[in-house]
Amino acid sequence: MLLVLTLLAAALLLLNFPIFAVLLLSSLVALAATSSVPFDIVIQTLFGSIDKFALMAIPFFIFAASVMDRGGMSRRLIGWVEALFSSFKGGLGLTTVASCEVFGCISGSSPATVVAVGSLLFPALVKNGYGRAFSLGLVTASGAIAILIPPSIAMIILSISLPESPLSIERRRKAAEERKSRIAYLPPTAGKPDKRTRRLLLRARQRGINEQ
Repeated sequence: MLLVLTLLAAALLLLNFPIFAVLLLSSLVALAATSSVPFDIVIQTLFGSIDKFALMAIPFFIFAASVMDRGGMSRRLIGWVEALFSSFKGGLGLTTVASCEVFGCISGSSPATVVAVGSLLFPALVKNGYGRAFSLGLVTASGAIAILIPPSIAMIILSISLPESPLSIERRRKAAEERKSRIAYLPPTAGKPDKRTRRLLLRARQRGINEQ
């Protein structure tokens, strides 16, 4: 089965199918061959998994990056960053890194950042004596950092994939740590505690363990 899927994916790639179509068709063939789930349920599951309002931000991010590139905003951003860093040693390299991060914060897409900024600064880097390999690596690595700066497409997909928001997870973790610290620093009782005190201490410790 694995050999069949590999040959199918290779054949689709040779026929110039896009990557998403190769993955989709290979997955459908694998499901049809190994599972007895009805095909209509598979289609409903596929569409239901992307039926999330937050995913609308992804095409709008890409659209915003395209508008910025076509409208000349990327050139003005690069000019502003260049005015800040051109007086430093290696100012063009610093300008490339800073421009990628500023553009990435707005567009939220690493490929769009690399295309928009690299198309303008890569020729300038080569013209000013930077090596082609170094210039290509600088633009690519700087643009790749854009997905780590929220809000970005990767962060949106991560937040949708999580069962709850990262903020609520952090709040629960801090609350559990605070409760655990309170239990650890309970004042010692004078002599042997009575039954009611032991019962309260046991409940507090069990609640702290369950909250971890």
